Amino acid sequence: MEVITRRRGIRLDRDRLDYELSLRGLTARRLAQLSGVQEETISRVRHGATIMPATLQKITQALLSQPLVIGGDLLIARPDGDAA
Repeated sequence: MEVITRRRGIRLDRDRLDYELSLRGLTARRLAQLSGVQEETISRVRHGATIMPATLQKITQALLSQPLVIGGDLLIARPDGDAA
């Protein structure tokens, strides 16, 4: 996941975040529940807002705690637009 550090926080690669959610069969709402990050914050991140390192850590830990959908990578378009 490409992470760009900004003066006021970290901007995530939105397409990659959506891809990682899809690989795990997660919604943004479920990611919020798993990470303890407010759903509004997850929404803002998906629309380009920056976050603090502690929030990135919570989101990352939540993603890593969830198993991948077996074979999902064969069906889900990658962030670069190419099929798996």
